[in-house]
Amino acid sequence: MRLLALNIQHAAVRRVPLVAKAVLDAAPDVVVLSEFYVDAQGKRLLGLLEAGGLAHHEHGVPGSERYPYTVVIASRTPIALTRRPLDGASRGTRPRPRGRGRSHP
Repeated sequence: MRLLALNIQHAAVRRVPLVAKAVLDAAPDVVVLSEFYVDAQGKRLLGLLEAGGLAHHEHGVPGSERYPYTVVIASRTPIALTRRPLDGASRGTRPRPRGRGRSHP
């Protein structure tokens, strides 16, 4: 099984076909895309991936209005089980940093 994980960095309109091509050229069985935005462009990207064989997908709940991104999983085979939200946190919450690491607003 081939797995691809990629931060798509919001996938702006002009980048959607480039992201889809990069993913499909890698020929993964499963892809995990971070910073996925559930909007028209996100749906466009999922449509391109579906047309390329990654026909099954699930996405998490966007973090908040300030950080409206999430994670999407796309697969060539059906996804048997997911929990929403995919990251395990409730909508609008983010994990607190531990130790001296950089904090997120």
